[in-house]
Amino acid sequence: MKTVAIVLAGGEGSRMGGGQPKQFTLLGEKPILAHALSRFEQADCVDGLLLVSHPTWIETARHLAIREGYRKLMAIIPGGPTRQASSRAGLEFLSRHEVERVLIHDSARPLVSPEVIQEVTRRLSEAEVVTAAVPVADTMVRAADGAVRELVEREGLYAVQTPQGFRMSLIREAHERALADGIRDAGDDVQLALRLGRRPLIVDGGRFNIKITFAEDLELARRLLPPAG
Repeated sequence: MKTVAIVLAGGEGSRMGGGQPKQFTLLGEKPILAHALSRFEQADCVDGLLLVSHPTWIETARHLAIREGYRKLMAIIPGGPTRQASSRAGLEFLSRHEVERVLIHDSARPLVSPEVIQEVTRRLSEAEVVTAAVPVADTMVRAADGAVRELVEREGLYAVQTPQGFRMSLIREAHERALADGIRDAGDDVQLALRLGRRPLIVDGGRFNIKITFAEDLELARRLLPPAG
């Protein structure tokens, strides 16, 4: 398999409220996780899928996968206590397979477009690291103690999204180096690649590629979701 997508669903989504992780909350007729997996299942450029789940919710994820019938799904494995640990668990699993490129995606971004997935994969022929991102549109400030201290020039600023694409050899090295240096809780995988001196290419992820964190995000995603059928 040349290109495999790791979908990270290891969090508990406590900020959403409710009795289950946010990835199992319904978005339209399907859970958020099902939408995220389907985007990569339908992408011609992706050869395989790996789901990294919170250990407590593996059986729930397995039932969802059986119901949806994902043909590309290689396995569902338990994640770790941090996003970094979950990502590393996925990479360790894939190290037993012949994988050239890996896309790492947060399940909380269920509306990623097929075009973005395709473009991130395509640009990996030019660079070792590629990330979806979107230019910052709002005025940016730096604050302390609840008060604005200074304005930050927004020209050249981007909000980083997922999927993030990597040459397999590079991202494995980045994780090994981070672990050796005592880093355990990086915000995403691009941060680890930057530590190796790499300069990731940017693909416009679009304004619809939102991350569902709060209840308000879920309501917005419901409005953005294309009509069924």
